[in-house]
Amino acid sequence: MTRLFRLIVLATVLFVSPFIVCGQSKIDPIYELGFFPVKNYSPEDYKALPQNWAIVQDFRGNIYVGNNEGILEFDGTTWRKILTHSNSEVRSLAIDKKSRIYVGAIDELGYLQPNATGKLEFISLLSKISEADRNFGVVWKTFCLEERVCFQTEEKIFIYSNDSIQVLQAKGYFNNSFCVNNTIFVSDTKYGLYRCFGDSLLLISGSEELIGKQLYVMLPYGDNTLLAAIHEAGIFLIEFSDTENKLKLQPLKTPINSFLKTNQIYSGAKLSDSLYSIGTFNGAGVIKSNGAFQYWINKQTGLIDQNIKYQALDHQNNLWLGLHKGIGQIQVSSPITFFNENHKLEGYVESITRFAGKIHVATSLGVYALNPSQNGALPYFTAMENLNRSDTWIAANYKVADSERLFIEKNQDIFIVDKINGIPKSVYNGVPWSLYQSKLNQKKFYIGVEEGLVKLEYNNNNQWTQQRLFPSITDRITNIIEDIDGNLWLSADNTGIYKIAGSNSNDITFYGSESGLTEGPFLFINFNNELLVGSGKGILVLDETTNTFVPHQLINPLLGSNLRYIHRMSVDTKNKLWLVTYIEKEERDELGFFETRGDTSMFWNPMPFLGTIKGQINALYHDADGITWLGGSEGLYRFDEKIEKNYRNDFYCQIRKVMLGEDSTVFDGAFYNEHGWVSMEQAPALQPILDYQYNSLIFNYSAMNIDVEQPTKYSYKLDGYDKKWSEWTTETKKEYTNLPEKEYVFRVKAKNVYNHQSSEATYVFSVLPPWYRTVWAFLLFGLLGLNLVYFIVISYTRYLRAVIKEKTAEIREQKDEIEKQNEEITASIKYAERIQKAVVPSYERASELLPEHFVLWRPRDIVSGDFWWMTQKNGKVVIVAADCTGHGVPGAFVSMLGVSFLNEIVNKMEHIRANEILNQLRYHVKTTMKQTGKEGEAKDGMDLALVVLDLSEHKIQYAGAYNPLYLIRNGELIEFKADRNPIGIYIKELDSFTNHEIEVQKGDTIYIFSDGYVDQFGGGDGRKFKSKQFKELLLSIQKQSMLEQEMFLDQTIDEWRGNFEQVDDIIIVGIRI
Repeated sequence: MTRLFRLIVLATVLFVSPFIVCGQSKIDPIYELGFFPVKNYSPEDYKALPQNWAIVQDFRGNIYVGNNEGILEFDGTTWRKILTHSNSEVRSLAIDKKSRIYVGAIDELGYLQPNATGKLEFISLLSKISEADRNFGVVWKTFCLEERVCFQTEEKIFIYSNDSIQVLQAKGYFNNSFCVNNTIFVSDTKYGLYRCFGDSLLLISGSEELIGKQLYVMLPYGDNTLLAAIHEAGIFLIEFSDTENKLKLQPLKTPINSFLKTNQIYSGAKLSDSLYSIGTFNGAGVIKSNGAFQYWINKQTGLIDQNIKYQALDHQNNLWLGLHKGIGQIQVSSPITFFNENHKLEGYVESITRFAGKIHVATSLGVYALNPSQNGALPYFTAMENLNRSDTWIAANYKVADSERLFIEKNQDIFIVDKINGIPKSVYNGVPWSLYQSKLNQKKFYIGVEEGLVKLEYNNNNQWTQQRLFPSITDRITNIIEDIDGNLWLSADNTGIYKIAGSNSNDITFYGSESGLTEGPFLFINFNNELLVGSGKGILVLDETTNTFVPHQLINPLLGSNLRYIHRMSVDTKNKLWLVTYIEKEERDELGFFETRGDTSMFWNPMPFLGTIKGQINALYHDADGITWLGGSEGLYRFDEKIEKNYRNDFYCQIRKVMLGEDSTVFDGAFYNEHGWVSMEQAPALQPILDYQYNSLIFNYSAMNIDVEQPTKYSYKLDGYDKKWSEWTTETKKEYTNLPEKEYVFRVKAKNVYNHQSSEATYVFSVLPPWYRTVWAFLLFGLLGLNLVYFIVISYTRYLRAVIKEKTAEIREQKDEIEKQNEEITASIKYAERIQKAVVPSYERASELLPEHFVLWRPRDIVSGDFWWMTQKNGKVVIVAADCTGHGVPGAFVSMLGVSFLNEIVNKMEHIRANEILNQLRYHVKTTMKQTGKEGEAKDGMDLALVVLDLSEHKIQYAGAYNPLYLIRNGELIEFKADRNPIGIYIKELDSFTNHEIEVQKGDTIYIFSDGYVDQFGGGDGRKFKSKQFKELLLSIQKQSMLEQEMFLDQTIDEWRGNFEQVDDIIIVGIRI
């Protein structure tokens, strides 16, 4: 049994025990926080200098970064670089309500505007500044406020309004400036703090406390209160009165003040109503509004660099960081964080629990306990001592005799730990497959083992005792549960389910494939007073009227139309059902839970996990405070349901470039209106009319991706050319070549990982006809054509008469030759027919070896790809009905090989085994045909059914390659299914074919056959005969002799076929015992 299957059946026991201890953590959840998803962009990614000083986002979703080399524009796919006129470093950016980007650089300021092709270019405002004020140095901050734009340098503030610039001169030295609550504050190290009042600066009373201090952060805090961060001083609250124009400064106590005092504070951002990020040249610390520390943002948590120059939230509340060496994006609003090797967690996570207040994780390398964060350090895991570092399948906390016990299940032992850091004690030695605590008696546990069930019980002497239960059950027990009526249910590997009424009686019922249990393994859970069974066909429940398991009428439809394999089930502390599923059609896992709407109806919610969770989830654990822990092949995740995230945020898809061929750009990324402002609409004046020589276009498109792990998908359509929308793809480019003349509309839309679609982006253009398809050209062509036709008709008629006479003679000669060749080929095939009939068993030989029987053999052509074969050895008769690749001559060649191989194999075989004959036949076919699986080689082979008849023992053996065996007994047809492997090369080849040993009785009738009969078209409307009708036909003729059956089957297929051609060779062998 594979490691994966063992994992599947073991981890599910965590979700079904009534006394399993749910998370009642006394630890503040913030101290068990993992890392947020992070995406880094290196200088190699954006192809510019490392340092980045400012970040803004426009309404389209594009990110703009102030870089030492210019302005960087990122559309979710591609980085572009926009240079200022002087190629200077860009230190500040701002965006107004019309989404115009304003730029502050070194001795340069201006804004971005699309040119004629839509490419954003820098427009300088230096011409509006007098020569005397132009050497202003670095523009450290830029703000947009109402109809004004402010550019702050060390000695001046430039106010741009109504297409003119006013200059405000510093009395001392402008250290910094901030725009908070629609007010611009300016810090002067010699005089204190100013605010912009109209077109002047007004010194704020009480700000003398800030003289000589370097103020780097000022953020909104509350009514009339600001949060400030001061270099070498830490964090303060500023109470500001707008009406009195005065402030009061008081320190905010926070554990990170000592860190801030020793590291250069430089940036800040308000992440939410209560969270603030304070950035330094050595990382950032996130605190609550009361000063409580939350978490760090630095290299250890995933950043490429921890010298943070700037922080900004995008439209989806992701935090973007301008770094000394790169750019970072962090999903700080994500409800999911993760733990990795930085937290000292090793191995694949296979089980999760909380024991003695701490999260414990069973992995492929042992059991690990999570130590909460202390004094600003990261939370980290420590391995449990006195336990070998090997596969550990279960770590579960159960309450036994009113005490918590940690149960640890390994490959051949179950250990118990009575207290934290206690020594594991072995209480069971064997191979446990499942573990379940009785809800009727918390001292009693059931252990599913290789051959049945064992009871593990804690007695009054504080000892653990073992007892084998229900000796008649010898299956491997992989899952156990008690239902609400006290019945005990056992999952028997993949074969079925046992129900023990009352859990102590001998009233045992087995449910197998005939009861609807066809695809295991089977998992149990109690949900809403109902026993649910997870299977390879979704969620099943017991229909008590038919005593069979049927698909759940409510849950399965909510999961969608695609069939799902249920990998995990659990119920959280709020009675929400969680599932880990696998959608085979889409070849992907999907994790989610069922939520209840206001009208009490349920719906399936996979949204939180579509973007962040990687790998297969093997374990779920639910704390009582809304925290769910998820573990699997990629580590440990923590989901906080209290953090609400909007997965349906609207976003734009953009056409970013349109090229004519490979070298000419007709559109470069931004539509614009008559004022030069960026727009999503293509104005009529910007809809190009292209000469025919430019009828090949390349469209580049993009959308800002809100998820750091999963790519955005796109679908496109060219109206006037494409009949339907394309399939979804991650490609961001589409090329059209040789477009005919007409008007076109290119449409593209995006879909993010949450299956939320963007609005459409469109691009309208027209292609003119070539000169030779204009109206005047057609008139000229018509006149020339008439003259040309007249000349050709006259001159060519004479020539044709001579040619026709000559060719007629040649055709007659060729006809005679073809008829002669056809006669020779037909004679050869007739001779091949005689050879083929000679190598199959004769009627006399079959009558000697077989009881009453018939063989219906109808080749489609003269020779057949279907054949039957028979021989006797050691008192056993071997019969084969085979269907070779193709029909006619090719099929006949393969059939001859098959007959030859069968003779050789059976003659050399000491002990006749049906499946072994097929194994050797497959080997001979693959070897002779030189089949290795390489592209282009022969894939020929055969499908067949083989029966070994032992009349003395009243037994038969059967093995099949795609072709089944039907046995009819007492009016009932029993089908023995074949292996879905051919005799020949196959990508999913089985190690061996299955050998069915079947006891037969006098009067039984067996049939083996090819697919030619059931695949025959007919019935008047061209339908196939099909297996169901074939089975009914066989059942209806059981009172007839075998010879009569052959005649009836032959007549029936002729009547069904009618005027249709026979589509395939037919072989049916029937034998009555």
